[in-house]
Amino acid sequence: MYVAFDPNETGKIIGFCDVDSRPPRVTPAAPRPYLSDLAVRVDWKRRGVATALIRKCEERSRDIWHRGCLYLRVESANERALRMYEGFDYVVEPHPVFGKGSDTTILLRRDFIEKRQDGDEIPTPREYAAIIEGREKRAGSWSLVER
Repeated sequence: MYVAFDPNETGKIIGFCDVDSRPPRVTPAAPRPYLSDLAVRVDWKRRGVATALIRKCEERSRDIWHRGCLYLRVESANERALRMYEGFDYVVEPHPVFGKGSDTTILLRRDFIEKRQDGDEIPTPREYAAIIEGREKRAGSWSLVER
């Protein structure tokens, strides 16, 4: 866990996040690095705290664990978070939905080693959120189909 403290008030927490290693939910596979529980105190938002915390998690995943990516989940309705992660080059990681009900989160992944080269355009996190919520998608040449 990483914790950010207020430099002017000793011991006052202004933000935190966790990074650990988790197995994928559905398919049996090796654990993967996963960022979770990112939170920043309201009066410290938009001042670089979240950026610093995310970068520390990425650094741990890449430089200490020697992994080529980092995963996280975000609520599809959280436009601010989707925009932020999109700015950090996170992309939608397709995954099966399991269990009863519907999943309101989107799985995102950031590759550190190389970008995907499969030729398919990948929707940005905000575009994907619009699709699963039934809103209009932004301009683009991609479409999503159920198989």
